[in-house]
Amino acid sequence: MEEVDELVPHPDSNGLLNLTKRELIVLNVSFNNIEYLPPELGDLVLLKELDISCNKLEALPPEVGKCIRLRKLKANGNYVEGIPAELGHCSLLEELILSENKLEEIPESLANLKALRVLRLQNNRLKTLPYALGAVITLEELDCAGNADLDVVPAALHSDTAMILWVCRLHKDHAEDAEQLQRLNDALENKAQKIEETKLRLKEEIRILQEQRRALLKERPGAYLAAKRKVDATVSKVCSVS
Repeated sequence: MEEVDELVPHPDSNGLLNLTKRELIVLNVSFNNIEYLPPELGDLVLLKELDISCNKLEALPPEVGKCIRLRKLKANGNYVEGIPAELGHCSLLEELILSENKLEEIPESLANLKALRVLRLQNNRLKTLPYALGAVITLEELDCAGNADLDVVPAALHSDTAMILWVCRLHKDHAEDAEQLQRLNDALENKAQKIEETKLRLKEEIRILQEQRRALLKERPGAYLAAKRKVDATVSKVCSVS
């Protein structure tokens, strides 16, 4: 047992965990007073199971996304307020236990976990779910019970995996339709704006032409009289010569 115990890292007196065993496959440091996970967690490239439940963690390091062989992650019973988007790189992850934390949202990148079977989010502070989760067809258990502000489905259905996923897919489809309509609306508004700008430019050009026309009309009598005087003077000269 002593040899096995030497392979298991323990937090120091300050609640910090020193990770130096890169060959670790299973790491269980639950029920300690760990407050911080070092970036070196990402060096455990062979890690398949990580249990950090029931500690004092407030966050997970982004480097957890480097543990690409990870299949099970238990982080329940902490004070975690946010999940790094990099966790979505752990494409082999099958079980993700995040219950009893302080999560208000989870990253949309979790929809990239195409092997995910279990996602437990009970007793957090979730207000919504990424609708992309509806595309994770491997999900067998999605439990959101105990999130009072979560309004994706009624509270009585917060543990109904099929219903939650159906609603997520429905919202996702509607969101895509709404996005397409928004793009179409933006294109029409842009075209309408260009037409309006063209109309204003043409109005200005018409105004300038009208002013030029009025100016020409004002100048026309004077120019006519001046030309007539020149003609009369020329005629007089011709007559006098004759």
